[in-house]
Amino acid sequence: MGESLTVAYVYCHRFQAEGDRIRADQYFTQQTWDRYLEYFGTVRLLSRVDESGNNNADKSESVIEGVSICRLPDLYSPYHSFSRYMEIKKTLYAEISEVDGVVARLPCGIGQMAIHIAEKLEKPWAVEIVGCPWDAMWNYGSVLGKLYAPFATWTTKRVVKRAAHSLYVTSKFLQSRYPCKPGANTVACSNVEIPCPQDDTIDNRLDKIRTQSTPIVLGLIGSLDTRQKGIHVVIEALGKIRDRLPPVEFRILGGGSRSEWRRLAEKHHVDDIIYFDGTLPGGGPVFAWLDNIDVYLQPSLQEGLPRGLIEAMSRGCPALGSDHAGIPELLDPECLIEPGDSDGLAKLLLRVIEDDAWKEHQAWVNWKRSHEYTTRKLALKRRLFWSRFIADIEGRLHAGK
Repeated sequence: MGESLTVAYVYCHRFQAEGDRIRADQYFTQQTWDRYLEYFGTVRLLSRVDESGNNNADKSESVIEGVSICRLPDLYSPYHSFSRYMEIKKTLYAEISEVDGVVARLPCGIGQMAIHIAEKLEKPWAVEIVGCPWDAMWNYGSVLGKLYAPFATWTTKRVVKRAAHSLYVTSKFLQSRYPCKPGANTVACSNVEIPCPQDDTIDNRLDKIRTQSTPIVLGLIGSLDTRQKGIHVVIEALGKIRDRLPPVEFRILGGGSRSEWRRLAEKHHVDDIIYFDGTLPGGGPVFAWLDNIDVYLQPSLQEGLPRGLIEAMSRGCPALGSDHAGIPELLDPECLIEPGDSDGLAKLLLRVIEDDAWKEHQAWVNWKRSHEYTTRKLALKRRLFWSRFIADIEGRLHAGK
């Protein structure tokens, strides 16, 4: 389709690199990049790079094929953002001058810089809106983050409003906060893909519910290095109702430092029921982990459309979450709490944790709803979106000859 085209992919994620090549991680696997390599001959990643040389538990040992990387300075603080602005701008200008189009993943300050440069160079550009900068900054935990949140939100809205090509990972939430211009090429297409859920998966789940034994296992997938997934909300909720619960375990799948969470669990007297299961390769190992979870929890403070929740739903997991971002697009209203509401989560857990009828109903509902996120369905949406972007690129290239 666009085999002769080169695109720059710009995002503020911190990647690990090996020479001119990038390493896979839990968010950007080979499968993720293959979605772009299917449509473009060359993908040039413009992003930050972890130069520490430390092995990260969230990084796999594989090296991504077909994508090269341009290292951009790491921005540790607003001071670095200011002092390195011209260096970044110069690098972006040189790189974008050599490509046919730009794909910017937002929210990302570097992505917005790349868009401004693409506009000056009259290069077609597209945006992927995967999260809300207001939520991300406001819940970052620092005063500086809260002060920056209004500006980041305003600039993101301005950029998306100009976008001729906008891909959203939610169906409604991000579109309502960051609308694109009328007539734009736009699609609601999750960046989470699952295999088509099988009948034996839901059959096994229902058998598990009907033969429930203790302890009841609660599960959450998310990095331990941030509070955005609401791990603290679960710990606080369990502390409030520990003496009224049957035997339970709370298991967390994700990399990062455990020390903060151990201290918080000790404070709430639940340290003996919390387990950190580290990280697992995507696909089968994660699905096997989810098959042992009785109720999946997603009380996030900030989200786009949570991968872990969709994967849990595909395994027939009953689930509870916050009424925030894309989560209400996935779960029934009765399964939702306000972000940060540990009292609300405690009440919900007491109501449903031993309610087999609720579990069976939610298992069916979630399993059926997860079919909307299969690789085949999303690939069809993605193909139409990128074909229009490619037509824009080729049209401008032809006009310039």
